[in-house]
Amino acid sequence: MISVIIPAYNAEQYLDRCLESVLNQTYREFELILIDDGSTDTTSIIAHRFSEADKRIRYIRKENGGSASARNMALTLAQGDYIAFVDADDYIHPCYLETLLNTLLKTNSDICQCDYLEVANNKIIKYASLPNNTVVNTYTNVEFLKQFCEKRTYLRTAVLWNKLYRIELFDGLTFPVGKGIDDEFLIYKAIYRTKTVSHISACLYYYCMTPESQMRSTQTLKSIDSVWATNEQIVFFHEHGLNNLANTMLYRHYAGVLYAYRFVREKYPNERELLEKLGKMKHTWWHALVVKDISVSDKCLLIMRACFPKLFYKLHSFLR
Repeated sequence: MISVIIPAYNAEQYLDRCLESVLNQTYREFELILIDDGSTDTTSIIAHRFSEADKRIRYIRKENGGSASARNMALTLAQGDYIAFVDADDYIHPCYLETLLNTLLKTNSDICQCDYLEVANNKIIKYASLPNNTVVNTYTNVEFLKQFCEKRTYLRTAVLWNKLYRIELFDGLTFPVGKGIDDEFLIYKAIYRTKTVSHISACLYYYCMTPESQMRSTQTLKSIDSVWATNEQIVFFHEHGLNNLANTMLYRHYAGVLYAYRFVREKYPNERELLEKLGKMKHTWWHALVVKDISVSDKCLLIMRACFPKLFYKLHSFLR
């Protein structure tokens, strides 16, 4: 059985669509653990309506504590052999669970990952049939962690929601509460525990770019939490003898540090202790220039960020 975990907070605009996409799965043996994180809109009414109609839904309402606390609660309640995370403002292809589980079992993987499609402006996607030329690749834990570390592949690897996991990967792991991002503080530890990870080249998860989306929310100090996450990852990789991965992480880490320092200085100039901490980290950005695991082009980008930040951000805004 698969345990599908959905944390929801003030998700009244999207929850119907999300729940229907899960309940309409071709694979039927799942439980849906829906954690209402103290919503103040009609999320609870929608959740009650769905849970009364389908007994596979386990609906729990709790005091607001953030998505991490909701996911931690759900993990303690999960009864399945496998775990899937879905965000309340997203939705999934009807074959999502069946395809990921079949691929995971055929490849004897601990995690199976699919591609995802970004959906803007609440656009409705017509579900496509799975292409005949779908490619499945398998990786060792270190090979997959390399994708997690590299700039061009980290996003699809670092998120929780486009994957199916064996539940034992989360034994003893909890999401840190109060962070702006949950995924990056934990997922690399779960990946490290795997022997094999599989990836299927089909877009089965629909990531919706809504104003309420956590990844696109109004920037606060929590928006720079990725700096602390990448710092923890570098320490973890060194502790486990994965020095090449730690070196590869230096690009993402110092790019984040340079951005965070500029952001805090402009938006929160009174956060002097934080600025001092970021400033100390910023002064060591050149460490990324002396390792062999970062490309010359990325080193040039770091030099631009550090030495010519106004030019860099003008070019960045123009290209976007």
